Amino acid sequence: MPWSLLLRGGTVIDGTGTPGRRADVAVEGERIAAVAPSLAGAADRVLDVAGRVVAPGFIDMHSHSDLFYFGCPSAESKIRQGVTTEVVGMCSFSQAPVRPEHQALMRAGSAHRHDPDLQWETFGEYLDALRSVRPSVNVVHLVGHGALRIAAMGFEARPAGAADLRAMERLLGEAMDAGAWGFSTGLVYPPARTRTRRS
Repeated sequence: MPWSLLLRGGTVIDGTGTPGRRADVAVEGERIAAVAPSLAGAADRVLDVAGRVVAPGFIDMHSHSDLFYFGCPSAESKIRQGVTTEVVGMCSFSQAPVRPEHQALMRAGSAHRHDPDLQWETFGEYLDALRSVRPSVNVVHLVGHGALRIAAMGFEARPAGAADLRAMERLLGEAMDAGAWGFSTGLVYPPARTRTRRS
């Protein structure tokens, strides 16, 4: 049975820290099937990549592409750079959880300004909406402290009380259960950054 794709003669950088080496790489479907100095098997498609680097996809560890994929699910600007995974929800802000009255404001703050005309409140609903557009890259979602705070207590510039903290903890638990990979902070940004007057 032939492989789907055979990359011949590239310099393989495998991400382990070992020096690059000349090798052929065979791909079957969505998986790497073989890596060796010389592969003799047949393939549906063969590319001569001599003089080029063959590497695993890169991870963009700090991205603000939370809404980008709704307008451009192919994410060609990332794929063409070799990025196959992005981490979003950075700097304390994620697109969920969000109160209904704050949805338009959250989207207006996006650097990409793609308004997907989709409505969600919970982190799980946001993930479902994102999955429905099938982005071409893997997306790792963090839930932001700022989003939790705004969902729990609005934009009030005051220290969080005990009830506010409990609400944020509940929302964080719901987001983690829904599939958030972690929690991001950005305590220098309002409204999380509150100042109290000194007497």
